[in-house]
Amino acid sequence: MFLVLMSFGLLPGTFAWPAGIGDIIVGAYAPFVVLAISRRTPGWHKHVVLLNVLGLLDFVGAIGGGVLSGRSPIGILRGTVTTDIMQELPLSMIPTFAVPFWIVLHIISLIKLRNPKTAAEESAA
Repeated sequence: MFLVLMSFGLLPGTFAWPAGIGDIIVGAYAPFVVLAISRRTPGWHKHVVLLNVLGLLDFVGAIGGGVLSGRSPIGILRGTVTTDIMQELPLSMIPTFAVPFWIVLHIISLIKLRNPKTAAEESAA
């Protein structure tokens, strides 16, 4: 979505590229991780950790690109196109609700993965 908005001149590339490519990578990898979990393939635990880390890194790139491309004093990458559209509904729901929600889910997943036997027992119950 960010790359499409960039193509229409509504978002800067300094935000859209890291956010869009990161979302694509995480989104494309997720079904394979779900398949590995469901089949209990060897190493599924590592794939889940990697997916969560990639998801969190995606947010770091997206948030960083958004802040640096915005109208704030630290918007050193700001150009003629800014991230102002992300402050208007419905897109404002992404940084105010969706991003914090997914960050919390990634962290919860990583915490639960610290003991994979317990996580597997809870999911089986």
